[in-house]
Amino acid sequence: MATLQQVLDHGWKLHQARRLEEAEAVYRQVLAVAPRSAEAWCYLGIVLYDRGRFQESVEAYRQAIQLRQRFPIAWSNMGNSLAALESWQEAEQAIRTAIAQQPDYATAWLNLGALYLKQGRLDESVRALEEAARLAPQNETVHRNLGAALVRCGRIEEGLQHNEQALRLAPRSAEARRNRAIVRLLMGDWQRGWEEYEWRWYCPEQSWPKRPEPLYEGQRLEGKRLLLIAEQGLGDTIQFIRYAHLARQQGARIAAEIQPELIPLLESFPDIEWLLPRGGPTMTCDYFLPLLSAPRVFGTRPDNVPAPIPYLSARPELIDYWRKRLPPAPLRIGLVWQGSRSHPADQQRSMPLALLAKLARPGRLLVSLQKGFGTEQLRSLPEPHTVLDLGDELDAKAPFLDTAAVMSLLDLVICVDTAVAHLAGALGRPVWVALPFIPDWRWMLNRADTPWYPTMKLFRQPRHGDWLSVVAALDQALQEAYPRLST
Repeated sequence: MATLQQVLDHGWKLHQARRLEEAEAVYRQVLAVAPRSAEAWCYLGIVLYDRGRFQESVEAYRQAIQLRQRFPIAWSNMGNSLAALESWQEAEQAIRTAIAQQPDYATAWLNLGALYLKQGRLDESVRALEEAARLAPQNETVHRNLGAALVRCGRIEEGLQHNEQALRLAPRSAEARRNRAIVRLLMGDWQRGWEEYEWRWYCPEQSWPKRPEPLYEGQRLEGKRLLLIAEQGLGDTIQFIRYAHLARQQGARIAAEIQPELIPLLESFPDIEWLLPRGGPTMTCDYFLPLLSAPRVFGTRPDNVPAPIPYLSARPELIDYWRKRLPPAPLRIGLVWQGSRSHPADQQRSMPLALLAKLARPGRLLVSLQKGFGTEQLRSLPEPHTVLDLGDELDAKAPFLDTAAVMSLLDLVICVDTAVAHLAGALGRPVWVALPFIPDWRWMLNRADTPWYPTMKLFRQPRHGDWLSVVAALDQALQEAYPRLST
């Protein structure tokens, strides 16, 4: 008869084989006969985390710790689950408890560094990950995460060196390959970057589209149906849907499977014949192509970005509607200051409205294009009505439709790196984008322009977190572009 440890070992083998449901069942069988097994509770916490059931995972770890207070593995792993729930302070406390119990526990240092990286605490992240690397110099995950943290700090060559070390230790590490691809794209090495970016499909957070058609790899398109598939955020879809135009030029008939909320907006794109909601009814085509694979297939480089700007348009009836509601002003500027969530990743690309509102000057009408999270900042401005709030009526029927119409009536849009920036660029509207010190890969480095959108200008932080300098640069650029309002 198998011992409880042997049963747990069997569950762990299932777990390692990604047979997660079966592994969970085994761990629960052990707990049914040995409810005071701290190890079984810890194993259960791990599998629940891997299944995305983070709160249940935390409760399992709490049970393990209640049975065995000195249990650094459970404390450290519970920190990961709490981080997934965005309980940042509790997560840090849990991981630091693990380190206090076992100071040479490299995985706990790794988890602490990863937690700090998610929060944008970059210097602290590097220090924690350097300690992990000292304790576990042959750990691929440690070097990969340290490389990512160093890149985010602007120490790109050092970051690449650690990522290369990760690949020497694990040549088929999908995450390290994807990270290297992102750095190459950031640095303008698009030929190698797009090719290696295909490794994203082997990373845990992405799954390959389950389609009956073959992947489009450059085959003849004349008379064929090509299905373009959205795979990431709304801004990505707006940016890369432009490749429908290239495919249509080659004789294809285009279907696009996209986020349902974007369908009303993309109805203005003339090159797409069928718009299909992601997760809804689909259709069979001759080939399919994920949108972020299109630049690789079509050989996109910084000097040949397909940019038939504008490739989206606002609805005339909505332009007429908002024309009657926008007050006249010598210069009307739309503002977006906040990413879509309170998550630290969004906070790092967002700035407080109070800073952006410093652009208010006589003759400049500032108009909020912000939706959802972040609009509450309008109520806390030191001077009421500094920024015109268009209220809940904006995009009440469908995302971006009213925003596109309002943009068509503005002289300029100033925004942080959100989907609104892509919308303004796709509409061909003048748009100035405020970027963090190390931006998303698509904006590259050391450029005030972007090949993706000819009407866009980029304003970059000179150092991490320095939005004051960005706002000062924006104000100076406004004075230079509109001198008649500066006297």
